[in-house]
Amino acid sequence: MRRELTQIHVPNEKTGFEILHDQTTREAYFAIVKRTDPAGDTRLFCLVCLIEASGSENGYKDMTESMGPNILAPLPFFQKLEKMIPEPDGKYAAEWRARCRAHHGLPEKTEGSHAADHTLL
Repeated sequence: MRRELTQIHVPNEKTGFEILHDQTTREAYFAIVKRTDPAGDTRLFCLVCLIEASGSENGYKDMTESMGPNILAPLPFFQKLEKMIPEPDGKYAAEWRARCRAHHGLPEKTEGSHAADHTLL
């Protein structure tokens, strides 16, 4: 999955996507992705791909956390996401993270409780 995502979406050396951290489960692929635009500006986002295999055919549906995926992130990935991208991308992302947090028995996130250091690299 990692290879397909980076090869498909890299039009040239100045723009593209880089997978910084990822984890795969039987049902989904989770990734923290760095996007570089033509001006050289970067943005981190959380990618979730639902995976389905049927016989010899495979398929996936990709979305960002801002779409409020209906699948929970595994704990190791979720902890890394919270460190690398402390602020969710909108209302649906915040709700998704709250569901993940509750599922893993983590305390609710309160205003100002995000990581102080969220350096990209």
